[in-house]
Amino acid sequence: MARLIGELLADLDCHVVLVYTPSYDPDANRIEGLWRVVRRAVTHNHHREDFAVLMQDVQAECDMLHQNPAAVPQHTWSPGPAALDAHSHPPLAVAA
Repeated sequence: MARLIGELLADLDCHVVLVYTPSYDPDANRIEGLWRVVRRAVTHNHHREDFAVLMQDVQAECDMLHQNPAAVPQHTWSPGPAALDAHSHPPLAVAA
């Protein structure tokens, strides 16, 4: 598989750049920002006697995010739909 990817990149002639990242890099992993928001709302400076109550609070916070999807990009270090529309690029296609 790695050989096929290498050949594909060579055929694309610098139109695609392969970037190697560490196996764990929370600064590059966008979901970490979302988890940070949930943790702040649910576990920071909060104490619960029961795990079920903790899970209910996590679910409630996730439900709030689900009800306001436009707020999610700001927590995931993403530019958001408006910025993506303004700078949209045609999709890449690979000929068979």
